[in-house]
Amino acid sequence: METYFLLTNFEQGYHQEEFIYEEVLLEYCEMALEIPLEKIESVEYNNETIEISLFQLTAEDTSDDWYVNLYKTAKR
Repeated sequence: METYFLLTNFEQGYHQEEFIYEEVLLEYCEMALEIPLEKIESVEYNNETIEISLFQLTAEDTSDDWYVNLYKTAKR
């Protein structure tokens, strides 16, 4: 199960220049990507890419819509 994701495409309504703030990144992960905050180990924005590291994932998490959508949209 993957726990590290890179995103280069972002939802409408979010401005990349605001991703320098951790609060904005966490809000984006929670609101736009629907990732439960307790599953986020770290999130960073570098070179127009959001790096998300997850932890304490269960088999149930990997079948949830938020994880499946994250997996599909992440850069490989």
